[in-house]
Amino acid sequence: MRWLVTSLVLFVAFLAVSCGGSDQQVDAANQVAATQVAGGGEASASTSTASAADGSADAENGAIPGLGEATANSSATPSAGSGDDGDGDSDEDEGDRGGRDVSSTPTPPPTSVGRATTAPDSSATQTATATAARSATPTAVVTATPEPIRTPSASAFSGATPTPTMPPTATATPPKVTPTVVSPSATPVPATPTVAAKVYFETLPPGSALPSGGECAALVHSHPSPETHPGNAASNALAGGPRVLIDGAHGFWGDSLAARISGNFTGSTDDILRWVSCKWGIDEDVTRARAWTESSWRISTAGDETDTRAACDYLGLPTPCPQSYGLLQVKGTIHEGTYPHSFQSTAWGVDYAMAWQRACFEGAFTWLDDQGYSAGDLSGCIGAWYSGEWYDAGANRYLDDVAGNLASRPWD
Repeated sequence: MRWLVTSLVLFVAFLAVSCGGSDQQVDAANQVAATQVAGGGEASASTSTASAADGSADAENGAIPGLGEATANSSATPSAGSGDDGDGDSDEDEGDRGGRDVSSTPTPPPTSVGRATTAPDSSATQTATATAARSATPTAVVTATPEPIRTPSASAFSGATPTPTMPPTATATPPKVTPTVVSPSATPVPATPTVAAKVYFETLPPGSALPSGGECAALVHSHPSPETHPGNAASNALAGGPRVLIDGAHGFWGDSLAARISGNFTGSTDDILRWVSCKWGIDEDVTRARAWTESSWRISTAGDETDTRAACDYLGLPTPCPQSYGLLQVKGTIHEGTYPHSFQSTAWGVDYAMAWQRACFEGAFTWLDDQGYSAGDLSGCIGAWYSGEWYDAGANRYLDDVAGNLASRPWD
């Protein structure tokens, strides 16, 4: 029977060489065979040697470096909280691959091979044992295809059981509402009223439409002048007066000019002269010069004194008495109904005097026709106010005085 055992041993050695065994493994098999031939030796030694040869052959035939260490330690179960299972992957990665954890599954210890329980002389038992030893599979070596390296999650370091990653639950995202930003309206700035430039009132040709007293008052008050004659204050502050007719112009234009006399204005002395010039369409500087020639702009001025009792009785004054009053010296004995209003109200006195001037300028004084009178002659009308005649000596002297004051402007 020994030759049979020897043959089996040689056969096992042959198989080992065929599977790529090393020279040491062949020498070990030969030594076992020699031992058997020499008459003894336990089958378990041969079996153990064959098993070692097979394990080495398997290691050289494709074992991945690093897994041998895992196999040697596979009988020990990793303690809870270990983040490394020996294959370079974290426990979290294993959870991601469906829970397969190589380190947590203990590898069964290598199958004990070779210690025969029967006497060594039993060739049948030795043969069965040797056959079982050759056919027995050594310690299982798990080879795994390396997964791509993944970044461990926080649970891999905390020791917690990895939780499978669930796909995110779709959450309806409300539409983004962009608030409408309404720029605050700019704070309205009150518009600065546009003030018209100061108007200079010039002479309007005969037949022109004349502005009303109210329109002229608005223009004058938009650019008021300071008071230069405080003694006129009381008379300047009194507006209004009686309704009268224009001397020498009865029936002219249906007395429409006389109907405009109102004296409805208050203001400084210069403002009153400007207002009346606007209302009757006569150059304002000419009116200023006339008033200066007549009274030097003092409302208290009284002239044309007479000792005629009838004249003074008409005025209700003792003889002698002055006949002319106000800034433009309205003669009370000629211009009926004007005294004492011509000096009590500055505005009314000049309003009447300029109405007379406009009536003359418009051609109402037909009683002067035989002296060469004609409409539109302002100088002739200014002289006639003083003398009652058309360019007589008295009128000419007066015109010279007015022209002098117009040139020198003593009121400025």
